Amino acid sequence: MRCCPSVSAMSLAFVLAACGGGDGAAAAGGGATARGGAEGKALGIAFGLPRVVAAAAYQSRSTVAEAVYFACAQTSSLQTTGQITTTGTVAITQYGAQYLPTPADKLVVQRNGETEEFESISANGNQAADTAISWLQSPHRLAYVYRVPGKGEARIDEQFDGSRFTSTLKGFSRLGGERYEIDLTASGGTQGTSDLDGTEAQSAYDVVGTVRGGGIEVDVKERHFSNYASAVSIRMLYSQRGWASQFRATIASTVKSGGSSYRFDSVQVETGAKEKGGQQTSDVVSTSGAILRDDRPWAQVTLQNGVAVAVAGGTVFPLALPAN
Repeated sequence: MRCCPSVSAMSLAFVLAACGGGDGAAAAGGGATARGGAEGKALGIAFGLPRVVAAAAYQSRSTVAEAVYFACAQTSSLQTTGQITTTGTVAITQYGAQYLPTPADKLVVQRNGETEEFESISANGNQAADTAISWLQSPHRLAYVYRVPGKGEARIDEQFDGSRFTSTLKGFSRLGGERYEIDLTASGGTQGTSDLDGTEAQSAYDVVGTVRGGGIEVDVKERHFSNYASAVSIRMLYSQRGWASQFRATIASTVKSGGSSYRFDSVQVETGAKEKGGQQTSDVVSTSGAILRDDRPWAQVTLQNGVAVAVAGGTVFPLALPAN
């Protein structure tokens, strides 16, 4: 990884792709009864958590690459020591980016009151790349520990050959007072274009693995498609910087809870998210499919009043993640 002054700004949003949150009572139309409980929590975890984790991991790779490039440019570490800078703090405000040399054991990124931490950063790739974006779009291997204090952390290891990639994630996430152990592998392909101001990329990949915690066991099997565009150069005004994404997934995961097994039968979900000038929005655009309980037809997945739900007879289960 080569560091140079012509770096773009942080792409720092900790993406929480819309996963069917909202008012469960409002979702229960037509006389149906909204219900949560252990059954609803298990369905919400299986429906939303793998997608949230995949989105956060994808965003974190851009964040750590941008942060390292910026830190290198500020410290001239390659010119003086021949090493990249992987410690310190990068703080982003409406007035621009600033680098501080502390802490000495990790790289911290701060913006809008949010803190992300990166440790044990290892990067091998295009030594001639002038920007973090171009480095990420070249063949590389990137590994690091990613932490959002109070929310979770994971070890992420990505290998990319220029068109195909494999990424592993092992760690945990805290939701609703529970700790969920996560072990996921994503593999697929990506392509895109970039310039000094930002990037546009399209990706298609499979996500498999496990989520365990709170009496819930999810065997993850998903197919993801995403379109992502960003304009994040530090040459742009804070109010001009931002990103937008369109995301589609096919979910065929199985979740076990309370002695029952639930299988998502080719459930489709589409979300849209964007950030501009520090303001973020995200929504479930559409969802459909069925859920089997103990291998028998049980519920239909649909969108009610903007909320993704599973409808089983007269009962509605909002497919939402537990609130922290």
